[in-house]
Amino acid sequence: MRNYIKKTILIVSWTLQIVVTVGLLGYFLDKNGQQTVIDLATQLPHETLALLSSSEKNLPVAHTLICILFSLITLTFTIIWVARDITDRKGSEEALRQSENALIEAQKIAQLGSWSFDIITNKIFWSDEVFRIYGLDLDQDTPTYNQLLQLTYADDLELFMQNVQMAITEGKSYEHEIRIVRPDGVMRYTFGKGQPVINETGQVIKLFGIVQDITDRKLTEQKIKATTERFELVLQASQDGFWDWDFVTGEIYFSPRWKEMIGYQDHEFPNQLSAWEKVIFPEDYIDALKMLDDYNSGRINQFLATQRFYHKNGSTVYILSRAIHLKNAEGSVIRMIGSHTDITNVKEAEEALQKAVLTADAANQAKSEFIANMSHELRTPLNAILGFSQIMRHDRSLSPEHQKNIGIINRSGEHLLTIIDDILQMSKIEAGRTNFNENSFDLIKMLDNLEQMLQQKAQSKKLQLIFEYSPIPQYVKTDEGKLRQVLLNLLGNAIKFTESGSVTLRIQEKIEEYLSSIDNQQPRFLHFEVEDTGPGIIPEEMHLLFETFGQTETGRKSQQGTGLGLPISQKYVEMMGGKITVNSIPGQGSIFSFDISIGLSESEQVKTSQKYQKVIGLAPQQSEYRILIVDDVKENNLLLSRILAPIGFSIREAENGQEAIQIWQDWQPHLILMDMRMPRMDGYTATQQIRAKEQKRQEFLRNQPKAQDSEFFLMPISTKTIIFALTATAFEENRKIILEVGCDDFLSKPFQPEILLEKISLHLGLEYEYEDEAENAAAKVIQKPLEKITNLDLQDLLSKMPPEWVVEVYEAASECSDDLVLELIEQLPAENAALASALKSLANNFEFVQIMLLTQFGLKMVKYN
Repeated sequence: MRNYIKKTILIVSWTLQIVVTVGLLGYFLDKNGQQTVIDLATQLPHETLALLSSSEKNLPVAHTLICILFSLITLTFTIIWVARDITDRKGSEEALRQSENALIEAQKIAQLGSWSFDIITNKIFWSDEVFRIYGLDLDQDTPTYNQLLQLTYADDLELFMQNVQMAITEGKSYEHEIRIVRPDGVMRYTFGKGQPVINETGQVIKLFGIVQDITDRKLTEQKIKATTERFELVLQASQDGFWDWDFVTGEIYFSPRWKEMIGYQDHEFPNQLSAWEKVIFPEDYIDALKMLDDYNSGRINQFLATQRFYHKNGSTVYILSRAIHLKNAEGSVIRMIGSHTDITNVKEAEEALQKAVLTADAANQAKSEFIANMSHELRTPLNAILGFSQIMRHDRSLSPEHQKNIGIINRSGEHLLTIIDDILQMSKIEAGRTNFNENSFDLIKMLDNLEQMLQQKAQSKKLQLIFEYSPIPQYVKTDEGKLRQVLLNLLGNAIKFTESGSVTLRIQEKIEEYLSSIDNQQPRFLHFEVEDTGPGIIPEEMHLLFETFGQTETGRKSQQGTGLGLPISQKYVEMMGGKITVNSIPGQGSIFSFDISIGLSESEQVKTSQKYQKVIGLAPQQSEYRILIVDDVKENNLLLSRILAPIGFSIREAENGQEAIQIWQDWQPHLILMDMRMPRMDGYTATQQIRAKEQKRQEFLRNQPKAQDSEFFLMPISTKTIIFALTATAFEENRKIILEVGCDDFLSKPFQPEILLEKISLHLGLEYEYEDEAENAAAKVIQKPLEKITNLDLQDLLSKMPPEWVVEVYEAASECSDDLVLELIEQLPAENAALASALKSLANNFEFVQIMLLTQFGLKMVKYN
């Protein structure tokens, strides 16, 4: 027992030495410390830690040794308590613990764990983060080496084993990237390092190292790699080059592909800005630097330029350069990256195309000039033919036979004019000079006029012409002229090629379900169908229908037409928002259909057609009006003189522009009818000179009103002379040119005399005297609607017809021959339109008895008169 009795010293902050007894416990220990000693008092010698009571803020920590001694002599227990101050040691241990915790957190954040492998004991130590990286539970045992191999991705297993074996056998450190497969099947990328520990005999006794999860980094690298590969593939596929300019270091890089574009190998062309400057065209170099500055300073939003470079062989290379800039945090441009695309072939193709366009334009110009010349040469004689035939139709002294002959001349001339206009219209369409001219018009009235116009042609072939339309808008907006021309072409073709049966026009409105039927602002659609019972079209010839000058076998056999009607119609329908389609069954007939977009209009917006009355002279108390006719074709001058002179105008004639200027100076006409194409001096030049002389004269008279020695003073003071341009060209764009040279109006040959007289009245402010309706009973009837013409009116009209003609009509009716009646009706002049219309209606309805009664009364009235 003596061996156990030792001196007990308690060291506290005030260095007190005392032998501890049980009674002193409360003095030195806190409550927890007291309880600890009491609990241990009955136990064997025991070591513990206790926190001592102290007056100081930082309490000391004591390492205590408690022993219980039993005295055989006194039969008493003695507790011996030895305490030692270990505060410093505990502080170090706490710091170490905190450091370890920090390390654990750092490893967790970095996804980096540590490990060690004791080769002697074959034990492996893993930090917590290694468990997390491998997807293992922290509470489970550390895997063995063999288990670790099972967690390694099969393709990387050999690399892993080689590195570990090399570290053990050769004592070399290693690092590698391998993939692991977690127990849940998820694959992760890891980076590992291993370092051997070698003893004094050179034997490797331990390996330690780290493992880090680099999956996020590897996936990012893979994305970058894939993007880079795609970029490289795109560059290879597009044959583009690229460049990279670092503004901070001044370094610039040109890809080998770009150097190849201008004929250099990579090593032949240095990556220097000065080298680039030598191969670019000087003017393009200046433009490139300016664009660079504008782009980087924000004045333009992109860098895109076509630049020319000198090829190594001396040729020119066109390169399209694109670029973007990169900025730092302060907003300064630090780098530019761009691409180069060789567009030499494109530029050469553009230049070739431009040359071809210029050549085509020259050809088109030559064609236009040829067509204009042809138009002039054809329309000029037609002007005389149609003009004189119209004048003669008003001559009542002509017999019905002569009237019929004149009608044939007039219709033939108009047919020829239609063919010429078709050729000119197609030329204008091909040249892109045809416009869509929307206007408001009465659709029902237009259809009625078409039906009346074509009815006679259909009846002459014993065809039924049928117009069918469900309720459709009466007042619409579209291009009336083009729609009318399309319907005329389609219906005319159907009548032309149909030998028996009927020709039917069907029209219906198509309103989309989502549109309101009362909303005039919404677009409407009209559907048109022209159906015939003709020979039809074989499928092999369908493609010929809309080809310029293309004709089917049926068309060629008919030896009629030019093959332009349908191509023109198709172009017109396309301009109105539709397309013509065809369904045809050979031997049964065809259906041509199309839709067009229309707008709705009001009756107030529709211009009523002008009804011309026959002008017989100038109104009383009118001033004298002088008109100068300028045309190199004598027939045209004669025609105009025959129209104007009987009305009361004073007329003079000139054959060219020079004569016109001289007569204008001497005679001072109120109006000049100026032909625009003439030898020696054309109408354009003559008009310009007249306008210039007028202006100069007015300025002279304003500035020097008393001058006596000037040629201008001798000229009478008058208002500006009105000049009408007369031209045989049908091109509308010539109108603008004609008005720009100083003409006041435009009249295309051939023209209607009534239109000429109306324009003269409008510009000169004069008034006409018209044929007295009381002197012409037929005029009264003409003005009446057909349903309001009475039998008495018809009898009166028949009484004024040649008796032999009335007898022929009577005999044809008595034979119940509608063909003979219609042939006789065709002989009637235009002034008898009301009589012709009434008789046609009766013949078409086979009312031959009524015709016989009317003609009998007509003959009686002729005898009575």
